[in-house]
Amino acid sequence: ENLFSKAFDSTKLEEDKERVRNHYQERGYFTARALDHTVTIRDVGGGKFRVPLFYMNRPGKRADITVPVEEGRQYRLNKINVVGMKLFRSPEPLIQQVFAMNEGDIFSTAKLRKGLENLRKLYGEFGYIDFVPEPSFDPQPNSDKIDMTLNVDEGKQFFVRRIDFSGNTTTRDKVIRREILLDEGDMFNTRLWEVSILRLNQLGYFEVLKENEAADIKRDTKTNTVDITLKVKERGKNQVQLNGGVSGIAGSFVGFAYSTNNFLGLGETLSLSTQLGDRTRDVTFGFTEPYFLDRPIQLGFTVYMQRFNFDQGREVSLLSGRNLIPIYESLGRDNLLNYVSNGRGFTVFASYPLKRSFARLGISYGFDKSKYTTLTTAAQQYFSFSNFQDLAGPNALTGITTSRIVPSYSYNTVDHPITPSRGRSLYISTSFAGSFLGGNVNMIEPTIDAKYFRAGFKKGHVIGMHALGRFVTGYGGKVAPPFNRFYMGGEQDVRGFEIWGISPIVFIPSEADVNVINDDGSARLQKVIVNGREEFAPV
Repeated sequence: ENLFSKAFDSTKLEEDKERVRNHYQERGYFTARALDHTVTIRDVGGGKFRVPLFYMNRPGKRADITVPVEEGRQYRLNKINVVGMKLFRSPEPLIQQVFAMNEGDIFSTAKLRKGLENLRKLYGEFGYIDFVPEPSFDPQPNSDKIDMTLNVDEGKQFFVRRIDFSGNTTTRDKVIRREILLDEGDMFNTRLWEVSILRLNQLGYFEVLKENEAADIKRDTKTNTVDITLKVKERGKNQVQLNGGVSGIAGSFVGFAYSTNNFLGLGETLSLSTQLGDRTRDVTFGFTEPYFLDRPIQLGFTVYMQRFNFDQGREVSLLSGRNLIPIYESLGRDNLLNYVSNGRGFTVFASYPLKRSFARLGISYGFDKSKYTTLTTAAQQYFSFSNFQDLAGPNALTGITTSRIVPSYSYNTVDHPITPSRGRSLYISTSFAGSFLGGNVNMIEPTIDAKYFRAGFKKGHVIGMHALGRFVTGYGGKVAPPFNRFYMGGEQDVRGFEIWGISPIVFIPSEADVNVINDDGSARLQKVIVNGREEFAPV
């Protein structure tokens, strides 16, 4: 019943009957058919009883439809004959694999249609873009078996003569050409062309390219060549942001950011951002070259400086949305956890694709030098007690140097970085930081990040899934610094929670050993009896 529309339309009945027949044929009833239908129109509603504000018992018409169905036999595949196939010497095993039907299986027209499409794609990979398959069927009399004969017109094998571009007013031709896996003079491979369109969409430089509409492919049957004109429409490549504000709680700030994903039309990425204020001062500059020396080697770097002024009363006020600073100030400033963190560093990275695939191997190196200046007695005692680095020297809050190397593996077939609709991505990395690289932070941090996108329940709807797993630990007698641990929450992480609103689970000791000493600093001794003898031991 779900094949029919709720509203009666007599012009749609033949189409609906065809759907019924297809429904049967996909399940092996190849000779099934829907016979002549009958429609009975009757009056309904219009009585005296009616519920106000509801449509119950409204006068109208109802159509009762009767469609007789002749099911016939459920057929199974007997054998497949192939005529005219020259590209493959032994087509029978290939045909069985393409159509996913063996002798004795239920004959399904759904598998037949999918098999024909797969066969067209297979021939397209060898340049036969005019390949035409024509199946014919021969049900065996008085049996449930059916023979299929596949008549093949392979057509000609085409090669690429020219590849031109239109619509790229800023982007250089070579930026587009290096993403296309076909070259002039190559055999025209429809699979490589499909992957090339995907690679171009992943750049994010253009409006989404559709495989069947993005290019104008002209055939020349005399020379067996094709001319391809790729039509693109460029997206805005530059983003400029200027913001600022004054708040009685957070103070004043001004920010500026500029970024481009196609610098000078060469596909390079350039970004510059700065924010200066009472609470935060942050400057970041980054640059990425996707094709170093015209080879698929991606190189880049990031340089940054940052300063964060942490005031406990102000931070609690920002998270709660109320001005609680006077209440915290009344507790005594020295009892608050107030400090200033300063950091600067850089990151350099490189990656290289694995052959002509969507997988890449990468490596990056980062160097960070930071320090914490305590503003209150409580903050000084807190950091001194944590002593998270176990650093040598008079002050464990300064001279924190993190030198890390991060090997990584990535695989990405997501069709667009901004508006994804299909594809999957996987990113695996492990960060190693330690004294062997010139730092004094010992830390290991593995990460797994996976994403998956597919078509949803209706046109334009997309289902997306994202899983992220991370783990951080210290080694060599040192633990991971507090600001290298994980704090979740916010629009980009776990929605419904404030930024940094979900903190890690930490160990809080409930008992500890404390040495008891005399006023002069010597260890206090206590008399104990061991095996009947008196001895003195430190407390």
